[in-house]
Amino acid sequence: MKATTVIKALVCALPLGLAVQSASALEFDFSNNGTVPGTITKVLEFDWGVGNVLAEDALVVPGGPVKPAGSTFFTYFQARLNGFQVAPGSNVNPGGGASGGVYLPIGQEITIVAGFKEEVTFVSGDFTQSSFKVVDDAMNFVKIYYDSTGDSNASTGAGFGDGLMIFSGKPVSGLSGVDVNDPDTNKGALNITALIDYVDTAFFPTLPADLLSLRLINPGTVQDLNSLPDGVDFDTKVGTTEFNAGTTDFGFRSDINSKIETVIPEPITAGLSLMGLSALGLAAARRRR
Repeated sequence: MKATTVIKALVCALPLGLAVQSASALEFDFSNNGTVPGTITKVLEFDWGVGNVLAEDALVVPGGPVKPAGSTFFTYFQARLNGFQVAPGSNVNPGGGASGGVYLPIGQEITIVAGFKEEVTFVSGDFTQSSFKVVDDAMNFVKIYYDSTGDSNASTGAGFGDGLMIFSGKPVSGLSGVDVNDPDTNKGALNITALIDYVDTAFFPTLPADLLSLRLINPGTVQDLNSLPDGVDFDTKVGTTEFNAGTTDFGFRSDINSKIETVIPEPITAGLSLMGLSALGLAAARRRR
């Protein structure tokens, strides 16, 4: 089945009592690895490369439609850092990988892995459109790693969740959707908010000591659904799972960015909370894994 993910109206509710503060510049310090000079400043977004996505046991039957409204499943994501957005429309390549660069030598990389429970909220009568929401679940996770070996492999799924963990959090809210009839075959959307519970201050030296959240968004291209090779591995919170072609698993590739944002306690109305204010937070606890 060929399809694309898209959201017609994307709104992520913000709980009452929290309001978005203007996103401030974020410093990410590569010099912590001891071999590379410099600190990038004024980072607005992490630009992750096209990564693997698995919606595990999300279909009614193999190759069939998504499960009915009210059903739940787990979605997993993994990708390698492709760049930093330092200004709208201006990206910096971190280097690493096969070519290296100013900030990461050859063979080093930054990766992200995530997993979150989703609930089906809508399925059209002809099964061509569906929408989902993130469910706050104890097994939800998002982690960022610095790896001096640079061994991530999109074809096998190996090497994304290893190295030094420098960031972790828990996805708690968000929306996504599928529309197989949408004429724009290269566009998708996703908006997920995660509470931050750990950052390595050697890599994130200037994160403010107030309320923080990580937002995973997908404003760009989405590859064909069901395009993953059979057997691709994904990290879970307690081990690994794999994509099984020919089952009720749903696998595809997606291009996701992320922002770290701050929020402040402030009374707001329910109306404002539904106007696209998609961030919530928790005090960042500086603890080691």
